Amino acid sequence: MTAAAGHDSASAAYAVPAKEKNYIFISSGTWSVIGKLLEEPLITNEIYDKGYSNEGAAFGKIKLVKSIMGMWLIQELRKCWKNQGKKIDYGYLTEESEKADAFSHMINVDDELFVAPLDMELAINQYCIRTQQTVMEKQGQFYRAVMESLAFKYREAIQDLENIVGETVDTIYLLGGAVQDRAFCRHIANATGKRVSAGPIEATAIGNAMIQMKALGYLENGDEYIRMIRESFDICCYEPEETEVWNRMYERYREVTAQ
Repeated sequence: MTAAAGHDSASAAYAVPAKEKNYIFISSGTWSVIGKLLEEPLITNEIYDKGYSNEGAAFGKIKLVKSIMGMWLIQELRKCWKNQGKKIDYGYLTEESEKADAFSHMINVDDELFVAPLDMELAINQYCIRTQQTVMEKQGQFYRAVMESLAFKYREAIQDLENIVGETVDTIYLLGGAVQDRAFCRHIANATGKRVSAGPIEATAIGNAMIQMKALGYLENGDEYIRMIRESFDICCYEPEETEVWNRMYERYREVTAQ
């Protein structure tokens, strides 16, 4: 017999190296799973209206989570650029995005235009035209617009979650491949006004391993896995900066994406 949390995001949630009890986690891959661990299900109309759901987690806990878009837009943009013979490595794209103007374009990453487009670059520009924004041409513009907009989407989802549970959190634990993009981690901290603790990268595999060790009796203390993860993997912390600017731009983001 093999003990498992049930699915990938449940395993990833057990890789959160949180010392505090009150936090929100984001597992960011192709999709983003935003949530909070609870002792028992929370069932309200607001949960349904905001797109959250109760799911099983390891050791009898409940994950109150919502799935939104993740790195899908970037993955599809890279596919377009590869077909055009352009450079697509993440280091290059991050550098180019740093050269682009901040907040020049804003998109709703969950818009239906982006679900399965033949050309993501074209789909994003179609969205920009529809929302009275200029079209983009440079790779750095696309990359920055997606990452800033995704950070704002996280803020929106986190505010909904805080309202649902009636608690405000100070720390976000970011898991998955997205933690490798330091600029994106900073965007999340700035957009949400919360500390971001980024890592580990392979959260699903690590969380699953911790669950196996717990089931086999190697982890006697309930929080021992947290110490093991912190001592074994790089965890980077990002504090929010320029929050007034980001708060102002968030209001603009909401206006643009409401169209």
